[in-house]
Amino acid sequence: MGHQFVSPRTMCIHVFGKGCFCMAKKKKLAKKAVSEKSITSIVNALQEVRNSEYVKNIDLFENDFQRIIDRLQDESFRLAVVGEFSSGKSTFLNALIGKDLLKHGVKETTATITEIHNKKIERSETYLDVYYLNGKVEKEISADNITDYTATGSSKHEVANEIEKVVINCKILDSDAKVCFVDTPGLNGIADKHREKTIEEIKNAHACIYMMQIRGLGQTDIDFLKYITNYQHNIIFVQNFIDELKELEGETPEQKVQQQKKIIEETIISKNPNIHYEIIPVSARKALIAKSLDFDTYNGESLTEDLRDALYDESCFDDVFNVINNLMDHNEKEKIQQKDAVAVAINLLENLKEVVTFDNDKEIRNWETSIEGRNSENYKRIIEALEDNKQLYIKKLNDYLEAETSEIRKANKKELDEGVQRIEESVKQVFSDINVVSEFENYVKNQLSVYLYQSVTSLDETITKHMNTKLENMVANAVLRIKQYTGTENNSAKYESFEATIIESNVKSFTKEEDEISKLQRELSEKKALDERADKEIQKKRAEISKIDLDIENQKTLIAQENNHKRAEISKLGTMPEKETKYRSETSYEYRGGLGILDAIFGPKEKTISVPYSDYSNQQRWKKKKSDIETKYKEKENQINAQSRMLETQKKQYDDEIKHLERTEAARKQDIKSTQSLLNTKIDYLKNQREKVKLEYLREAKKSMLESIHEYLYESIFEVISENTLSALEENNRRASQVVHSLFEVSFETRIKLLNKKLEQLNGTKTYGDTADLLTLIANCTNKLEGFLCL
Repeated sequence: MGHQFVSPRTMCIHVFGKGCFCMAKKKKLAKKAVSEKSITSIVNALQEVRNSEYVKNIDLFENDFQRIIDRLQDESFRLAVVGEFSSGKSTFLNALIGKDLLKHGVKETTATITEIHNKKIERSETYLDVYYLNGKVEKEISADNITDYTATGSSKHEVANEIEKVVINCKILDSDAKVCFVDTPGLNGIADKHREKTIEEIKNAHACIYMMQIRGLGQTDIDFLKYITNYQHNIIFVQNFIDELKELEGETPEQKVQQQKKIIEETIISKNPNIHYEIIPVSARKALIAKSLDFDTYNGESLTEDLRDALYDESCFDDVFNVINNLMDHNEKEKIQQKDAVAVAINLLENLKEVVTFDNDKEIRNWETSIEGRNSENYKRIIEALEDNKQLYIKKLNDYLEAETSEIRKANKKELDEGVQRIEESVKQVFSDINVVSEFENYVKNQLSVYLYQSVTSLDETITKHMNTKLENMVANAVLRIKQYTGTENNSAKYESFEATIIESNVKSFTKEEDEISKLQRELSEKKALDERADKEIQKKRAEISKIDLDIENQKTLIAQENNHKRAEISKLGTMPEKETKYRSETSYEYRGGLGILDAIFGPKEKTISVPYSDYSNQQRWKKKKSDIETKYKEKENQINAQSRMLETQKKQYDDEIKHLERTEAARKQDIKSTQSLLNTKIDYLKNQREKVKLEYLREAKKSMLESIHEYLYESIFEVISENTLSALEENNRRASQVVHSLFEVSFETRIKLLNKKLEQLNGTKTYGDTADLLTLIANCTNKLEGFLCL
């Protein structure tokens, strides 16, 4: 398994606890002093090897030793950002800067190295420093003019021939840490020495950020990674475009990371377990839009602070800074960048040792087998043998190049055949999943041509990339021990876009059936409206009945209340009073007697007496009051009863109306059900008839379109790409042959020169003394470097 980056701060707290930081700091300072002393010693040892005459005569070794020395002396933390075109490298760097500064696209735009240095300044103060190849330096140039100094199409400078590098000074981190991100030219193509510049920066960097396209790692990526891991052991893989994964591939970021991790473990880590790596899924585009004020909207929506925060969270871009900070912390604690550089130096010393040992052994054998001992005849014979076999070596090189070119030609043809078949099969698969005419017509009109163009373009680019990789491998294998890549500019295929034309549709008209359905739908709508109104009327009348029932109950309650009041008032009268016996004076006349003569003269005799009688007036008054009370409440009761009878009559009327409405509604609902059933039957029939007609049309349209696509792919695209790749292969092969033969001539002449020099230096000493001394020097240097790794 590959080594994952671990935060040393987390490790320290876990093992020692917070109380040990002071002690740890003292130990760290002491260790740093020892480390710096060791670094100085190592640099001196490497410089001694580099300054040897043997190494100076081999530019490749001399330059590699100088790069390692520069890495050991560099205090800044350098990260080389690498990726093929369309991997989102420029968008990623723009997101780091926080401005849409570096141009991005599918074509080559960067012709020189661009460095991005972290400065503790305001984001609005971003500026450039430009370093020219002639030593001139321009400081604090407006960042808006960056394309004048970096783009291949610059109208002000011949960038590749005039400018060494461009430094962007901006705020990336909240600290003033010395961090430098290096934007390298793209990996696609072998023109303009872009690949050499990229490899040089990877060799000089302390870590590498490798941008991955949405498809992940391809074979060209793997081949390139296998090569650069000889020089770089810290790699941060950035899986870009996570916001597009679900749309294009149906994958989640977690699944994509696991898939790429498996590829890395099987193809790279299994062969080089010392590699430290991390895979981070991000959306550089969302991070840039969230951070840059160059954007006002996102998908048509104004960019508010909340939306920017949401986009930044979705981009997962903070994970990049976390990994970089952890790597820097780990590097500071364990001196990873020096140890990595030392490990590369040990590997370089081993390579040098093999070359020197070969020469040393050969010189010893020549010396020991020499009859005359110190005689120079051995060197003369070696020189003669080299010159005699020169043409044989050239022929072997030519045979190898021709055989490899033939294999590349066959591979191109096979890849083109398979690619065109895949495109055609993918379209067939899409067609098989479409069962609706409108979807088919929409896909053909809006997506098919674009998809075919993108697929053909991708196939052309893939074939070209694979061909270039094979050419580079061919050159690398042809020229032993010379790590030189070569190539030529690739001419993109010029082919016509696919024009999709759908066959005329003669779909049968169903006007009569549609009219019948419309009529039934109107009738059904009207009946449902009537039914709905009847429902509302019934509910309304039931509500009225409920109200009447409540009013009747209230009337009953009112009668009971009035009766209570009547009893109370009668009770206040008390019991009926008894009759009274009274006396009144009454005058009566008596006859005086006799013959009535006295009565006639004097009249009857008047007599007053007291007579008793019964008085009923109190009883009568009591009865009248009681009668008045009963009369009053009787009238109220009659009124209440009259109101109750009226309410009962109204309730019965509503009940009769509801029963009538319910009978009518039941009949209507049955009618609605029958109408709905008839309507559904007619709709299903019309739908089935239409589907039959559409399916027949769809089958014919798909057949016609697939025939057009087949003709387009095999009679147009196949021929164009085939001719283009063949032409590019021939041109690349010619240039590769020139490079190989040129390098052979240089190597051959250098070897002859070295041998002649040795002949001149013969003065009685052993001829292998210089190489033996150099081997001792290499061994001592290697021991010193290996000792540093054990600190």
